[in-house]
Amino acid sequence: MVNLLGQHLLKAKEELSDHAGWHFHDYGKAEIKNNRKMGHITILTEKIEQEKQAIDKNLIWDV
Repeated sequence: MVNLLGQHLLKAKEELSDHAGWHFHDYGKAEIKNNRKMGHITILTEKIEQEKQAIDKNLIWDV
Protein backbone atom coordinates (compact mmCIF):
# COMPACT_ATOMS: atom_id res chain seq x y z
CA MET A 1 0.00 0.00 0.00
CA VAL A 2 1.24 3.47 -0.91
CA ASN A 3 -0.38 6.59 0.50
CA LEU A 4 -1.47 9.42 -1.78
CA LEU A 5 -1.22 12.95 -0.49
CA GLY A 6 -2.91 15.91 -2.11
CA GLN A 7 0.12 16.78 -4.23
CA HIS A 8 0.22 13.22 -5.61
CA LEU A 9 -3.45 12.67 -6.37
CA LEU A 10 -3.87 14.00 -9.92
CA LYS A 11 -0.63 12.45 -11.22
CA ALA A 12 -1.52 9.13 -9.62
CA LYS A 13 -4.92 9.08 -11.33
CA GLU A 14 -3.19 9.70 -14.68
CA GLU A 15 -0.78 6.80 -14.08
CA LEU A 16 -3.36 4.18 -13.08
CA SER A 17 -4.10 3.03 -16.63
CA ASP A 18 -0.41 2.12 -17.05
CA HIS A 19 -0.40 -0.19 -14.00
CA ALA A 20 -2.95 -2.99 -14.12
CA GLY A 21 -1.96 -4.28 -10.66
CA TRP A 22 -2.54 -0.93 -8.94
CA HIS A 23 -5.89 -0.45 -7.20
CA PHE A 24 -6.77 3.12 -6.27
CA HIS A 25 -8.79 3.91 -3.15
CA ASP A 26 -10.08 7.49 -3.10
CA TYR A 27 -11.17 8.76 0.32
CA GLY A 28 -13.63 11.18 -1.32
CA LYS A 29 -12.46 14.30 0.48
CA ALA A 30 -13.95 17.45 -1.02
CA GLU A 31 -10.82 19.60 -0.90
CA ILE A 32 -7.36 18.63 -2.11
CA LYS A 33 -4.56 19.99 0.11
CA ASN A 34 -0.81 19.41 0.12
CA ASN A 35 0.27 16.77 2.64
CA ARG A 36 -3.35 15.72 3.28
CA LYS A 37 -3.95 12.00 2.87
CA MET A 38 -6.39 11.74 -0.02
CA GLY A 39 -6.28 8.01 -0.72
CA HIS A 40 -3.95 5.10 -1.33
CA ILE A 41 -2.89 2.62 -3.96
CA THR A 42 -2.87 -1.07 -3.15
CA ILE A 43 -0.51 -3.13 -5.28
CA LEU A 44 -1.01 -6.87 -5.59
CA THR A 45 2.08 -8.72 -6.80
CA GLU A 46 4.27 -11.70 -6.16
CA LYS A 47 7.34 -9.69 -7.24
CA ILE A 48 7.54 -7.41 -4.21
CA GLU A 49 11.10 -6.12 -4.67
CA GLN A 50 10.53 -5.40 -8.37
CA GLU A 51 7.34 -3.48 -7.61
CA LYS A 52 9.03 -1.49 -4.82
CA GLN A 53 11.70 -0.40 -7.28
CA ALA A 54 9.04 0.62 -9.81
CA ILE A 55 7.29 2.72 -7.15
CA ASP A 56 10.55 4.42 -6.18
CA LYS A 57 11.24 5.30 -9.83
CA ASN A 58 7.73 6.60 -10.51
CA LEU A 59 7.42 10.38 -10.76
CA ILE A 60 4.13 10.51 -8.84
CA TRP A 61 5.94 10.93 -5.54
CA ASP A 62 8.49 13.48 -6.81
CA VAL A 63 6.06 16.35 -6.46
